[in-house]
Amino acid sequence: MKKMLFGLLVLVSLCFIGCDFSPAVADVSVVNNTDYTFVFMADYNHSLKTSSSVKTVGPNSTVHVSCEGIYTKSQVDDFGDDFYFYYCELGEWEDLKNNSASGLSEWFLLTNDAYQMSLSNKYSQKYTVTFEMRNGNLVTEIVSH
Repeated sequence: MKKMLFGLLVLVSLCFIGCDFSPAVADVSVVNNTDYTFVFMADYNHSLKTSSSVKTVGPNSTVHVSCEGIYTKSQVDDFGDDFYFYYCELGEWEDLKNNSASGLSEWFLLTNDAYQMSLSNKYSQKYTVTFEMRNGNLVTEIVSH
């Protein structure tokens, strides 16, 4: 009985300790306040894989995505984090795909040929990316919370 109680105590302790050693996950809200559709990829602490596919955010809508990075919560707390956001307008995306060599992944096309925004060392796991039109120009912004 004592061995079983000790084993249970060790297991419960590991569960609480494991929280700091599990990968940190970022919650990303992509807010599109325009009449355009955008394709995007969000990369939190190297969460983006070469097999990743683009996500779409339509006109006047919001999309939420989660990104599990390779760093633990403890590492993010100690050293900060990196957040990269790749995007382009749907029409530009179609042109990229149509004019590319066959076999190129969506990850390669978007990360190499589209627009990029980034934030580093914000010690955050919540980000909001906003698309807006101001004075006829597209304005993009990332905010960490």
